[in-house]
Amino acid sequence: MIRFRLAVVGVGRAGMVHAVNASRWLGNAELACVGDGDEGRRSEAAAKLGVHGYPTLEAALAQELFD
Repeated sequence: MIRFRLAVVGVGRAGMVHAVNASRWLGNAELACVGDGDEGRRSEAAAKLGVHGYPTLEAALAQELFD
């Protein structure tokens, strides 16, 4: 099975649903990081999901490897 790492940018209500579902239910996926311009939302999501959080997609691309 091919594994892939993904990032979720935008962790409001819908983004969190996608991030949680990907990290729990997709056997071949690993959540690499989350991104959000809102520092509070970003920090809360990163802590809940056990990944790093970034303020922009560009910042995540500079620091993480994901597909």
